[in-house]
Amino acid sequence: MSTVIGVQGGLQNPKPVTLAGAGRTSIFDAQSSPGSSVIAMNYCNNTAGAITVLLEFYDGSAYWPMDKRSVAANSRDIWQDSPIRLRANQSVHVTGNTGVTCYAVVVLDSARSQSA
Repeated sequence: MSTVIGVQGGLQNPKPVTLAGAGRTSIFDAQSSPGSSVIAMNYCNNTAGAITVLLEFYDGSAYWPMDKRSVAANSRDIWQDSPIRLRANQSVHVTGNTGVTCYAVVVLDSARSQSA
């Protein structure tokens, strides 16, 4: 499967973030790279039971749900419905449980990717 997006820039290497509990966890913060777009989110569940994950966009004042899904035991899943373009002070968060590792696939804006 392939995805074509109308966002110019460079692809950032995904950095794993392992959830430490059931609380909300920041996965990507656009503070240092405004104009970036989260184009996909990979979830890896390394536990013996299914875990529900909630993907949220934070606009600087409120959290907005983007996706909620159950990730089967010892498996992975991917969200790639539509890019989330972020400005400074905006971020993407996941709520799940211990045992889930998340990878945000991020495209940096073209000005940032040329200087990086």
